[in-house]
Amino acid sequence: LKTDGTTDSIAVTVNNGGTASTGTATAGTVGLGNYEVVTLTVGDFKTSTLGALTLSSVATSLTINAATALVVGGIAGAGTTLTSINAGGSAGAVTLGTLTFTGSSTYTGSLGVDKLTMAAVGATATQTFNLGTGNDEITVVAPSGGATIVTNAEDGDDLILLASAVATGDTFNIDGGAGVDTVRVNAGTSFIDSLVGVEKLSLVGAVTTTIAGSSTAANNSVEITQIGGGTV
Repeated sequence: LKTDGTTDSIAVTVNNGGTASTGTATAGTVGLGNYEVVTLTVGDFKTSTLGALTLSSVATSLTINAATALVVGGIAGAGTTLTSINAGGSAGAVTLGTLTFTGSSTYTGSLGVDKLTMAAVGATATQTFNLGTGNDEITVVAPSGGATIVTNAEDGDDLILLASAVATGDTFNIDGGAGVDTVRVNAGTSFIDSLVGVEKLSLVGAVTTTIAGSSTAANNSVEITQIGGGTV
């Protein structure tokens, strides 16, 4: 266990020595304990697949440089100190699985397609997701009471999926940005504080959605689809 109080960095690289490959690089869980600053770089292979990234509880940032497609089975281990996941320098698609850290943080999306699930926003924490270009997908699961979730879908035809209820004690703001964006509510009673730039709202099952404030999209309409008795 590192106890010297200094900031330690680690760079993890997955490539084929500079030679392009149509194959897939596959690895299991990558453990990165005791490092505050982590950089993950992938390229050459058509797709690089990692079982998971296990960060240190003192990790502060994760930078992802994916020249080609990256698939990660989740990001775990980080505590409330992780404030940034930045994939903004990535041209390839970035799929991160489930993010389970609880503190306030900002996600910066890639130039490709981003796909992730945020599952553990802590009470009073603020997590902001700037998804970038591409037809991105984010799933929201059970934030703690008093959490703030800001989703800026930005360019592309994006999907924001509410897989469990978002309570009145949480603040949930959605900005679809450019493109034809969809919010899909799959469970429970959810409260959306701000809904901007979203063209489609889909209610699946016996769900109830309350929208406190909204602004219509560029085409001045929001298409509402109800499948199984949902109400707005």
